[in-house]
Amino acid sequence: MLPAHLKRLAGRARDYVEAASSANTRRAYASDWKHFSAWCCRQCQQTGFRETRRPLD
Repeated sequence: MLPAHLKRLAGRARDYVEAASSANTRRAYASDWKHFSAWCCRQCQQTGFRETRRPLD
């Protein structure tokens, strides 16, 4: 559990990240990441690479 002052700072940082790009840009990035992740899963099944994370998660 984070102390209250760190929670506030984390919230402010999240707000800055969200304000740095439009909602449409974030949706486009999320869609692109989903397609890239699916491609990775198809290409890398033999290596055991199966998990990708979206940016800013």
